[in-house]
Amino acid sequence: MNELATTAVVLTITVVALLALAPAISLALVRSRGRGLPPSLAVRLNEEWSGELEAIPDRATKLAFAIGIRLTRRKAFAGLGGDAMTTPEMTPRRSAIKFFGGWKTIVAAPTILLAIVGYAASFWITPLYRAEAVVLVVPQRVPADLVRPTMTTAIEDRLQSLTQQVMSRTRLERTITDLNLYPDERRTGLMEDVVDRMRKDISFAIVRGDAFRVSYVGSDPKTTMRVTERLGALFIDENLRNREVLAEGTNEFLEAQIDDVRRRLIELGKTLAERRLAGNDTLPDTAVTKLEYETMTTVFRDLLTKREAAKMAANLQRRQIGEQFKLVDAARLPERPFTPNRQFMMLVGAGAGLCLGLAMMLSGWGRPSRRPPDAVRVGDTSALQP
Repeated sequence: MNELATTAVVLTITVVALLALAPAISLALVRSRGRGLPPSLAVRLNEEWSGELEAIPDRATKLAFAIGIRLTRRKAFAGLGGDAMTTPEMTPRRSAIKFFGGWKTIVAAPTILLAIVGYAASFWITPLYRAEAVVLVVPQRVPADLVRPTMTTAIEDRLQSLTQQVMSRTRLERTITDLNLYPDERRTGLMEDVVDRMRKDISFAIVRGDAFRVSYVGSDPKTTMRVTERLGALFIDENLRNREVLAEGTNEFLEAQIDDVRRRLIELGKTLAERRLAGNDTLPDTAVTKLEYETMTTVFRDLLTKREAAKMAANLQRRQIGEQFKLVDAARLPERPFTPNRQFMMLVGAGAGLCLGLAMMLSGWGRPSRRPPDAVRVGDTSALQP
């Protein structure tokens, strides 16, 4: 899974979790807003806010309403509570959070901390390197009107067929053995599983209409480059072998067809000669035999022409001037791993820390508590009773 997909999944899970917990989070937010108000006012407002939350059917709207209440300054409720907002019990005590910056520290601390954690965690992930090679389809150097190409299929179809050959267990197993790939997996697991692992580390992509890219991912940069070189060579060799086999197979097929038509022509010629000597040239069967002879002559002439064209195409392949694959961008030694992306992991950690800091701030974490009464309130005589 690439980084963009990972980010999308994380954001989707976060949104789903927030919507699922929206009622509980909303209720906690409005109750935390009431903690900084006088008790009588806090009770009344909590009842009103709870009723408003219950009347809102949409979860997202509930959460937005609660966040709006939570972000509203305490002074905005002064008119609702009269002089209660200035009572001595509302005097906040000086806290460490207030000393180091209040809500800014609550947001910044987890953001910085988790960014550092994300960056440090990237060093625990095994770095992977990717090497790539680009193979170009070079057309034949003889005009097509002189020598017709033996293969006329699109590169997409040919690449699919060649990929199945290159990715076969026989060739991959030989590559694994020759280059000593996946030593730990080979020592503890089955070769079939190791071959499947290598198939997952190989990828192909058509660059444009006449070229394609082959790439390999591994933990060692030199080995990754060597494997990519081997894969590119396999594609070139398999394509050349396939074209040679096709040309030779076409020649063999045409030779067999020519022998069969030649035999039938000889037999028809003998039949016509015998009937001519017997004076049976005017019989209906003779007319049919003549038509067959003329048809087989045309077929024989066409087969001879195709055989010569096939021989010329086969000669092109032997001299390597026909259509072939050419390595135009050889595999290079990877200079840096493509994963893990340490900057991306640091940003993910910073984003998670920012969300955590905002949640802590909205929930009232670290907010100074109300000072307990230092003396007996006016009018309260319960404490004076013996």
